[in-house]
Amino acid sequence: MARPSHARFAATRWSLVQRARGEGDEGRRALAELCADYWAPVYAFFRRDGMSTDDARDLTQGLFAELLERGDVAGGDPGKGRFRSYLLACARHYRSNQRDRERAQKRGGDAQHLPFAAPVDDAHLLVADEPRHDATPEQAYLRAWVRQTVAMALRQLEDEERESGRAAVFDRLRPTLEGAPLDGSYRDVARELGTSEGALKVCVHRLRRRFRAALLQQLGATVEDPADAERELRELFDALG
Repeated sequence: MARPSHARFAATRWSLVQRARGEGDEGRRALAELCADYWAPVYAFFRRDGMSTDDARDLTQGLFAELLERGDVAGGDPGKGRFRSYLLACARHYRSNQRDRERAQKRGGDAQHLPFAAPVDDAHLLVADEPRHDATPEQAYLRAWVRQTVAMALRQLEDEERESGRAAVFDRLRPTLEGAPLDGSYRDVARELGTSEGALKVCVHRLRRRFRAALLQQLGATVEDPADAERELRELFDALG
């Protein structure tokens, strides 16, 4: 299934949950979008809970396959708060139900297939640098949630920049949005892009501001009241230290 364009970001993740209540193609598409976007945090939770790479992947596949099959996520209620808390509760419940079961599904065997491409390789990278000796499964989930939110915000901003014909500038400045220093002096990069040093600094400032706005939009879509996005942003990054 093709990934949705985040330039046309849905009003809220809870709105997708509400759409997932429907029984038809629209409901399944809404549910599949939720699963594709939030596969990595659930995988990180299972992986840090002591599961092997393959078992964590299989369990994540199993959880989302079950949600897709039964539409269980449609039982969510935005009045209960953050979507990330709701999905974490689903993962805990599913993991608890699976602890005493002999898993017959093996990779390439009876595993259920999902109608989207699960970002397995990306999920591996999300937890590769997690300190195994002191991180809890909940902390791994939170870390992956933040990284996934950042990735979606970057994708949203990239879509907007490319549609506006500023792809070359965005590609050159993107590392600064991810915490890396500018590769080269402002003077050299400005010359490379055919602009002035002052104009480049203004561009970097505006791009960072728009990136923050994209982050807030993504977070506002996962809480009951989008006005709580600022608080959610602070809590997420405070939790990560």
